[in-house]
Amino acid sequence: MKLKCQFPVENSLLKIEHFNSTRVNARLRRAFTLIELLLVISILSILMGFLFTSLKAVRRYSREVSTRTELVHLEAAFLQYFNHYGYWPVHESYNENSDKEEDFVINEDIIEALSGKPGVDLNPDQIPFFEIVRKDSEKRAVNAWGDSFGGWYYVKFDFEGKNSIDFTELDEPIQRSVVVWTYHPDRKSETEFEKKVLGSWQQ
Repeated sequence: MKLKCQFPVENSLLKIEHFNSTRVNARLRRAFTLIELLLVISILSILMGFLFTSLKAVRRYSREVSTRTELVHLEAAFLQYFNHYGYWPVHESYNENSDKEEDFVINEDIIEALSGKPGVDLNPDQIPFFEIVRKDSEKRAVNAWGDSFGGWYYVKFDFEGKNSIDFTELDEPIQRSVVVWTYHPDRKSETEFEKKVLGSWQQ
């Protein structure tokens, strides 16, 4: 008696080939998935790099805007102080000697004179002209970048009453009775005074 094959040989071969093809395709799918994952990670790394660079630029711009605003407010506060008292918030020897031309770091004495705190000789009427928030360990006013590079605020007064401030670094005097400035941390290598500082007189 002859036995009949229930599954033709041809069909069996086709099924085996299909099974092998399925396994190969699965492997290819896994391989492509890994490649795609690496590609996505690379793209994300590039985008994060752009994002961090942009955030850094925005942060620096924000600090510069904040510093420029404080410079303008400080100059206005010094003018208000002078209009009220008739002298600048420094030791009387400077106000009495009109020949003196000196740059002052805005230190603790000047800060307290502008703050209006009680018991300050330079502001007996206790008028709050301006409140300086950022200070270094020695209580000197610092700009929005801080004092890591010596970012103090400087001021120069017109003791002669000529409405003009002279700088040896500048060819022309600045037509103001008081100017405030600080140094920009990204412009240390600049040789020109006007380029490496942020000043209350600059537009």
